[in-house]
This record gives sequence, C-alpha cells and structure tokens, in this order.
Amino acid sequence: MIINKKNKSRSTSYRAKVYVDGRQIAKTFTRKRDAELWKQKMVVDRERGELKLEAQKKSSPTFLEFQEQWFNTKSIELAPRSSENYRSILDIHLNPFLKNIKIGNINMIDGHKLISLLKSKGKNPKGINMVLVLLKGILNDAVKWEILPINPLRNLSPLKVPPRSINFWMPEDIEKFLSVNRLSELYELWVTALNTGMRKGELAGLCWDKIDFKNKLIHVSRSRDRTGLREATKTRSSFRYIPMNKSCEETLKSLYQQKRHSNFVFAYRNGAPVDFQHVREREFRKAILQADVPLIRFHDMRATFAANVCMAPGGDLYALSKILGHSNVDMTVKRYAHLHNDFLKKVASSVNFS
Repeated sequence: MIINKKNKSRSTSYRAKVYVDGRQIAKTFTRKRDAELWKQKMVVDRERGELKLEAQKKSSPTFLEFQEQWFNTKSIELAPRSSENYRSILDIHLNPFLKNIKIGNINMIDGHKLISLLKSKGKNPKGINMVLVLLKGILNDAVKWEILPINPLRNLSPLKVPPRSINFWMPEDIEKFLSVNRLSELYELWVTALNTGMRKGELAGLCWDKIDFKNKLIHVSRSRDRTGLREATKTRSSFRYIPMNKSCEETLKSLYQQKRHSNFVFAYRNGAPVDFQHVREREFRKAILQADVPLIRFHDMRATFAANVCMAPGGDLYALSKILGHSNVDMTVKRYAHLHNDFLKKVASSVNFS
C-alpha cells in the first residue's frame, strides 16, 4: 500500500509499506515512483524468503514435525478415504522433499522445485495439483494456528490440466448393451446407472430403506467404497431425490422381489453385496466387450445419462443438475452437455434457408 500524505510544509510525501512475518515495514519517499520501486523490491525479496525474521526461522518447527501435528488433528474430521489419500501424498511426495526444512523457511523457490521434482517422476498435472492443494492447505492452517504470519506459497499457481475427454453412449449403444446383457446378474445395476446418473459409490451404498416405490423416488444420501458405508455423498450434501422413470421403477421392483440382500439393493445372486472395485475393472468391461459397443468407464454411464437428457426434446439442464447432485447448473453444462456430432448435424439441418 502506498499512502499519499500532505505535511505541514504542504509538500507531498509517499509512504510505502509491506508486511513481513506479520510485522509492518514502512518507508517514506518524496517521489511516488521511488515508493513504488521500493515496495516492488521488498515484495520480491519477501517472496524469495530474504526478508524473513531470524527469530521465526529459528523457532519454527520442521515441516515433518508440523505435518504430523496437523495430520493428527485433521484426520479426526476427515473421511477415511481422504485420510488415506492425504497420508499417501505426505509420505510419498511431501515429506521426502520438505521434511527437514523449517516451515518458516519454505518459500516460492521450494514450491517450484517441488513441481519440477514431481514432473521428473512422471506425475501428471492433475496429480501435481493435488499435491500442491494439500501443501497449501497445511500452510494455510499454519497461518490459522499462528505458526506462520502468511502462506509463502499463496501465489503459487496450479498447473493447467488438459480437459479430460468424456465418452458416452448414444441410445442405440445403450439398447444393444442392455439387450446383450439382459441375463447378467448385474443387469439391474446397469439399468439403474443408465437411468439415474448415480455415482458408483452412491449405487454401492444404496439401501432398500431409500427406495420409495409409492412416490417413485430414490433418496440418495449415502456412499460406499472400500472403507465402508458412510452417511454422505461425494458432494457432502445431506441428500437429493432422483425420480424413477418407468424402466428404473420396474427394474428395482423386480430386484426387490428377489431381495438378494436384506440391506443393500445391489448384490450378487449368492447374497453378497456387489464389489464395485471388481465390477468396474472386470465385469463392466466384460459386459461391454460382449455387447460390442464403444468402450467407456463405469463413471461414463453417468455422462451417458446426462448427455442423453441434454439431447432429448425438452431436456431441462436445471432439473438435470439437481438429479446429478451438482451445486449449480454451470457445472452440469461444463461437464456433461457434450452432444454427439450426429445430433448436432440433425439440429443444424432442422432449419434450411435458401
């Protein structure tokens, strides 16, 4: 900040100030340009770590010491899967590089060195950004806990991540896939996924107490993964409702009559709940190959549902965003409103001026 001040002699002075380790350093100049140049130099030196106070450097804990304290505190409130991911990133990427550096000495140069190291290991931009997000989060908490006056990596920009291509099936692909796999013990799972756009974990955690046949609604409020069942979805929203269309309703009623599992909706014929790691990696791929349709990921059935809703006459993006559990319509448009080229040609040919 540069303040323009009038003194008693009616001459103008310019006071520039910066904050280093929570303390203000200020200097007054007679020319505004000199004040601007001084401040720019001070900011650069601060970012390089050259203005850090010696007292703080000596007293601050090492990164290894602080992250252990941080993790023990945070892990209490983290979901099991998040806790596992954080622990893995710390042990594999952050601790080997930063463990002996005092947290008060970490600077932008360290941030850029970390990025270069991760690139040399073959880490992709998305993976690198996950490491940076965790590191910045730890340093932000160091500020909140008054260990640091300011996050030294607050201006470290994430890497640009190339948009991931989203694949989906057209109606003819869906019909062929379901027709060929009609006798599969996972047929009801395929039908529900394609007609609701539910996430894999939400399907895994769907229980009979959340199926409302009277009002034709699925109450989505749980998720299940390798760590178990939890009362939350990916977005941590409390719940959402998905209307059952005719195909979904009939399929779930048929499955209810079998009642393979007393709690979980989707189970094998032997009564065991569906193992979604196994489904995704083996059984879904096998079903695709049998049907001879384009190869997609399990999660792409969610994109298939969303894209086909967008392509259908009267497709409502706002309603779709609510069904998918998105926080806003923009997210829905950005992720799933990808229309097939053949469909776009049909739309374009619906008018023909001459």
